[in-house]
Amino acid sequence: TIEYPTEFMLTGRNGESGLCLQRNVDSHDEFQSGISDALRSYPSKSNNILFIGEILDSVTATAAIKSAIDGHLVFSTMHAGSVIMALERIISLATPYIGNEEAKQILGSGLRLVICQSLKTIRGRTVLNGQYLIDTIKASQTIQNSQSIKHLSTELQNQEVKLETGQQIISRGEAQ
Repeated sequence: TIEYPTEFMLTGRNGESGLCLQRNVDSHDEFQSGISDALRSYPSKSNNILFIGEILDSVTATAAIKSAIDGHLVFSTMHAGSVIMALERIISLATPYIGNEEAKQILGSGLRLVICQSLKTIRGRTVLNGQYLIDTIKASQTIQNSQSIKHLSTELQNQEVKLETGQQIISRGEAQ
């Protein structure tokens, strides 16, 4: 993990075969170099999991989406108001380094799940509201081939209906 600042200490053994190497950084510049250092220290086709505290800049966004297609399982957070806004943001952040079309191609290939969480007040109670995008073939194709990520709204609605009615959503990995 690379965090600025570290919120939870995870360094050390986790379970029988897990090991977490955590790097705390003290500045935004150190965060960017920490991402680069961490990626250089992992074999590209290993089964390592990379936790990125938050995607805030172009270097981190580019590293996150490239790592996802290099065999790493990448978890990260990002501030965005919806799934579509998060995807638009990561593409726009990665664009200065790899271009808009390549960013969409890589993201569409490597994306597995997006969860957008927000707090909502219902009848005076605060509840957690969630929006999810699972890596269906339709979602991947829309990200890769569409001029606007907003075209994902139909797929998001279809997936929401399936989740609410208990229908199975078939991800790209299951469809193959």
